[in-house]
Amino acid sequence: MRYLILGSGPAGIAAAKAARKLDKDAEVVLATEEHAAPYLRPLLPDLVSGERDLSAVADPQGKDLADLGIRLSGGKRARRVDTARNRVAFSDGSEETYNFLCVATGGRPILPLALMGAPGSFLFLNSLGDAQRVRERAMRSDTTVVYGPGYLGIEAARAMRKLG
Repeated sequence: MRYLILGSGPAGIAAAKAARKLDKDAEVVLATEEHAAPYLRPLLPDLVSGERDLSAVADPQGKDLADLGIRLSGGKRARRVDTARNRVAFSDGSEETYNFLCVATGGRPILPLALMGAPGSFLFLNSLGDAQRVRERAMRSDTTVVYGPGYLGIEAARAMRKLG
């Protein structure tokens, strides 16, 4: 049996571990577009503010994946799922087959219509790369507007305030 889980966040890791527990001999692959080891997305604002470094945002749930025989395949953004052939095509041109597929990729920010005509004037905060770009831009800017009333939005505003 081959389990393919798309996404390395807490839901993807939990699915991979559940698959391993269910089937000790199965091949379990966790594919993610991230290049970094699994991390806790809610802590991204702490990277922006400088309160934490990269090692402090690592997801402890993801530390034992290799020991459990779960293969983490990074840098793979799923582009197409072919359910008739049980295959997923990735942006790097590779494909992965599966007997069971779990999509645990999480959400993506929605860009307000008013900003769609202004590319480059805004940044998302949804990944490690985003956090680095936000911090770099914040260090060069006098004014920052945070859009989004959720947890990350509130914490991003706090991080920006801390940076001055």
